[in-house]
Amino acid sequence: FWCLDVSLSMKNLCLPLRQVLLTSGTLSPIEHFATELGIPFEVVYQSRHVINTREQLRSFVLKAGPNGDPLNGSFAFRSNDAYHSALGASVLNLSAVTPDGLLVFFPSYASMNGALNSWKSQLINGSTLYGHLSAQKKIFVEPATTSELSAVVTEYKQTCLKPGGAILIGVCRGKISEGIDFADRHA
Repeated sequence: FWCLDVSLSMKNLCLPLRQVLLTSGTLSPIEHFATELGIPFEVVYQSRHVINTREQLRSFVLKAGPNGDPLNGSFAFRSNDAYHSALGASVLNLSAVTPDGLLVFFPSYASMNGALNSWKSQLINGSTLYGHLSAQKKIFVEPATTSELSAVVTEYKQTCLKPGGAILIGVCRGKISEGIDFADRHA
């Protein structure tokens, strides 16, 4: 059996220690992280974010794709062609107005691969949806093996700086979403 509760290991690890120092740029929200670890944090220091979130960050929720089909990425719709089409058309439209780099993250590898396979088979005006996307920006996909990761990320970042830019498609909490800095023109 596998134990998926990290707090059991952390309690045993930290029990004999007087102090534990955790540093990371991705521990927020710290309250949730502390709950996951199951250890109290008596002292917490959090720096302000490196960007001005009121002026440099925009967040939007797209409820539907350009054709009006709902963008429902829940498990029940993960294999739905209409969802894949609406999502792909949305990414296509965003890539047309986004200079440099565009990051696209999926909740799982199965979801990412399902969408990519669908985009490669859906014909729009004589070309696949994937073909239309790659005509606007070079597409990079999170590699299956860690050994390929460095080369993919390096080439993506270099391509972002060229005319047209690039799209990097990956998985939340996958290889490319944790610990790699996609700053400025890369994101």
